[in-house]
Amino acid sequence: MRYVLVAVAAMLAGGCGGTPVIQDAPPPMSQSTSIPKIGQIDDDREYDGTENIFIALLLLPPRAVGGLIDFTSTRIAFMQGDTPLQAAKMTTDQTSADNRRDGIYKLVGYEFAHRPPYTTRYEQMAQVDPDPTVRAAALRACSIAGDTHATSVLISGLTDKSEMVRLEAAKGLCNLPDANAVTVLLRVSASSDENRDVRIAATDALKYYRTQEVARGLVNSLNNRDFALAFQARRSLIYMTHKDFEFDQGKWLQYFAGPEKPLG
Repeated sequence: MRYVLVAVAAMLAGGCGGTPVIQDAPPPMSQSTSIPKIGQIDDDREYDGTENIFIALLLLPPRAVGGLIDFTSTRIAFMQGDTPLQAAKMTTDQTSADNRRDGIYKLVGYEFAHRPPYTTRYEQMAQVDPDPTVRAAALRACSIAGDTHATSVLISGLTDKSEMVRLEAAKGLCNLPDANAVTVLLRVSASSDENRDVRIAATDALKYYRTQEVARGLVNSLNNRDFALAFQARRSLIYMTHKDFEFDQGKWLQYFAGPEKPLG
């Protein structure tokens, strides 16, 4: 067992760009290994050097140790029944919103679940699940999976009655832009009745749309009393133009109307 773990440790160290820490081969079967531990009486039991396994692990580069731990944890979880099939079953558990939500997060952790029919399932749950935490989780899964077909679902999510769902929808549109989202994003960004975090996420998502309408909306947000909103509007304008006139609305408007015609 010692030599198996040491060999794995050495391979992981080499795989991370370093030199294997332990290079010695196990002794021949005929060689005696009856060496007593320091400070212990020799009781003729075979010495297995178990403590050296942990020493070897401690000597590994951090990335190698992390990889070994992650691999081991994954295998243990799999053996205990934490499988893609189990995760998929959890998403259909109508008696427990917690199970449905956890099932989504477990399932989207697998690379193969970043395409149909799994993404189709996330889209459906984002629209029809009665629990807002599940709808929010499903929208996040669409974003994680890079599901470009889900943008219409994300846009609809911006009008959900739950702030949690609206926030995930706005965050999702930061990752999956869609020109059809502009009107509702502008409305959410400017709405004083909307949750602050949702407004910030919507303002962030507007950075992809290089139009006069969006530019005006972002410039108007520069004098918002909430500095977080004003700061995000400035960041979005910088992203759009690669310019920075800070919070000076006049300079921004002059730039957009000037001879450079940055937005056409």
